[in-house]
Amino acid sequence: MKSNQHSYEKVIDFIQQKVYLAENKSLTVQEESILKGAWDELSYEEIAESLYMSTGSIRNIAAELWQKLSRTFNQKITKKSFKLLMSKILENPDISDNYPDYFIDDDPDILETKGTILLVQVEKIKSLKQILNREGYKVKNASSGEIALTYLETNLPDLILLDIIMPQMNGYQVCKLIKENEQTK
Repeated sequence: MKSNQHSYEKVIDFIQQKVYLAENKSLTVQEESILKGAWDELSYEEIAESLYMSTGSIRNIAAELWQKLSRTFNQKITKKSFKLLMSKILENPDISDNYPDYFIDDDPDILETKGTILLVQVEKIKSLKQILNREGYKVKNASSGEIALTYLETNLPDLILLDIIMPQMNGYQVCKLIKENEQTK
């Protein structure tokens, strides 16, 4: 199980960098959750439930995600083919040699970042993400307070930047919930 998690982490880092280079965009928390769900062979319903979103919304995001990945890797990638294709990339030295910068796992200088920053519905997110990425930070983004809280259940960033005015749950409410949680305090 642990090696499966390690493999998934290699895959997601690889995909993040490939997508960023190809489209100058990072994956959203929802997209990463869809990829994790595809890796774990979960249904869209299970993924939607974990994100407190509708299945239809997840399916729409997933459709765009599979198109984005298909463009990035120049081959059709679907939920069903994702794990197999990514496993082949990780296992095949001929393929991974084409992407040497992404597979140097043991070099701490390459893996080290200045930290991870979670952006929660921040305006001008693209330019801020680009600046922070360029400065050596790993940047994640969440489109709502609810999604940020779900992300925080399994991930602890070094810094959270959140907007004050957000639909459903404002920034103050999100901040209060983060401070009340022993894990994220």
